[in-house]
Amino acid sequence: MSNPQKGLVTFCRILALLFNRATICHSSKIRRKLIWSLLAVNERFGLLRFTSVLRASNSSRDSRDLVLLEPNRKGVDSVAYKDLVAIVVDDYATMRRIIKNILKNLHFKEIIEAENGLEALRLLESNKVDLIVSGWDMPTMTGLELLKRVRADERLKRLPFLMVSAKAQKENIIEAIQAKVSNYVLKPFSPAAFAEKLAKIIPQGQ
Repeated sequence: MSNPQKGLVTFCRILALLFNRATICHSSKIRRKLIWSLLAVNERFGLLRFTSVLRASNSSRDSRDLVLLEPNRKGVDSVAYKDLVAIVVDDYATMRRIIKNILKNLHFKEIIEAENGLEALRLLESNKVDLIVSGWDMPTMTGLELLKRVRADERLKRLPFLMVSAKAQKENIIEAIQAKVSNYVLKPFSPAAFAEKLAKIIPQGQ
């Protein structure tokens, strides 16, 4: 990494620190400005990757995740899924973008997006998908409801389903397991941790 790139990464780490301080003081306006600044830098230069992000404070399901940054080393912890199609389901566009970027780095052929479980079901009717990555809390249809609908569908029931959630309570995880979730990723998570969870349900070379 060149000196200018190192300087940019340092600058963004400072922004992340400010973001976390804004989280503590519950300033939604500051948080929104900082997160969009971080995203703009990431998209422009591709030097950073996000492990997780704070939901907007005006959401009743504010999970208050921290934003963590690290240098983007392409190929590190990467598993080739070059022929596979994934659908990412979350009502928060920034979270969809973060997961989508991780899947891109894992060489997925195509990534489809849906804002809730109901929209995901409609897309699953018209698209051949090899993986579902879904958040838990969503309007219209939650991730858990989507999981149950998928497992009840003869055509979809064998699809790998990766649940991404800040719900760390034992009862929530048990509920997802009982609904036959393939694996469960707790936020905040790193790209490496996400890839490790994914590799357990779609082994490399499958």
